[in-house]
Amino acid sequence: MVNPVNAGQVSEEGAENLLLSPSHPVDSNNDGVVDVGQAQITSFPPLNAPQAVKDAWTAATKGLSQEDVLRSSVSFIGISPSLSGRVDPTLSKESSPNFDWTSYVDQLQKSNDLNRPLNSPQTSDLIASILSKFKSELQSRGVA
Repeated sequence: MVNPVNAGQVSEEGAENLLLSPSHPVDSNNDGVVDVGQAQITSFPPLNAPQAVKDAWTAATKGLSQEDVLRSSVSFIGISPSLSGRVDPTLSKESSPNFDWTSYVDQLQKSNDLNRPLNSPQTSDLIASILSKFKSELQSRGVA
């Protein structure tokens, strides 16, 4: 059974996304999280990331199964680019046009290396491969 939506508990963005096509959500408050009703959805790269970043991600993951893309990208959401390894609760920085994507990918690579004992060798290798391709694609598009 689905509970009715309580309009007083839904953000403006959450209400807007209930009215839009699910294939075209918006992140109107640019926090890196898409509100749909009361649900909060994250994605990698964030919805408001520069188009060159989205294109680099698409190229880096071309030919991979949706399962592999999802499995790897979920590990990238919320990793702080400060090299501290702490989880950042928002993705708003990644949506900024001045965000340093190269340093962020370097941090993700270090995080993957640190987490290698916690993952299967196949998962760690998949993530490493995607990150290497992603970094190369970012550089080929002039994204810092």
